[in-house]
Amino acid sequence: MTHHPLPIKPCPFCGDTDPAIDEISSDDWALCCNGCGAIGPYYHDDGSSEVGPKAIELWNRRPGEGLPAGISEALNTGDGTYRP
Repeated sequence: MTHHPLPIKPCPFCGDTDPAIDEISSDDWALCCNGCGAIGPYYHDDGSSEVGPKAIELWNRRPGEGLPAGISEALNTGDGTYRP
């Protein structure tokens, strides 16, 4: 398991606990699940903060936390991309 400055929640799709922080496109970073390939929300690196903690913060957000299961699941169906 890779050690990160912030705790990282498991993948919301497969439960993998060791996502990687990857550059998705020019200056756009996200956590990517090594288990199922899910990609977290992108963080655009404008040079004003550290990429890792921001990408982790976005990955750790879970839409519908506290909502009934059906509503929470409906928010993340589709192409496998996690969206806050």
